[in-house]
Amino acid sequence: MELRQMTPEQAYEVYHTQAFLQAFPWAERRPWRSIWALLQKNAYECYGGYDAQGALLCCAFFAKAQGAYLMDYLMTMPEHRDNGLGGRFLSQLLDGPFAERLILGEAEAPDGGPEDELRRRRLGFYRRNRFEQTDVMSWVYGVDYRIIAWNLPPATKAEALADQLMSVYEAILGPERCGQWVRVWQQETPE
Repeated sequence: MELRQMTPEQAYEVYHTQAFLQAFPWAERRPWRSIWALLQKNAYECYGGYDAQGALLCCAFFAKAQGAYLMDYLMTMPEHRDNGLGGRFLSQLLDGPFAERLILGEAEAPDGGPEDELRRRRLGFYRRNRFEQTDVMSWVYGVDYRIIAWNLPPATKAEALADQLMSVYEAILGPERCGQWVRVWQQETPE
């Protein structure tokens, strides 16, 4: 698989595919105009994993602010799921362009509901792929997330991470929207 940074046009095309729309419910999707504005400010990066014929296999979108990258989206195209491509793609990102960068991610927190098995599988995927589960949680536009991290400095306290995450959200969403639609707090990691 060849890893390439996507152009804004390629990212736009992927964002509007049926696969993307199915993978990310409306509540989890950042409006394209917001992504476009961040791309124009050099505060957003998109990567794709391509096969030898140039077909997209996987993609990842990242917002960047305050010395960290927030993984907005990570997706394997439906016809290529369940064969390890997503893990290989993520590994290429971590060992390549993100080797020295702090990446924060949002994984929906298990809440005792019908989606818990899927949520636990997602958290397991990230653990297997070198992300650590933190004690930081967020509520963004009505969805609760457990924060995961790659390359988190060992001495980072949950309170400092929560502050940094809130700064990232504020840089991406703006203080007004952030004040209305985002909460960040520290919570004990379940065993």
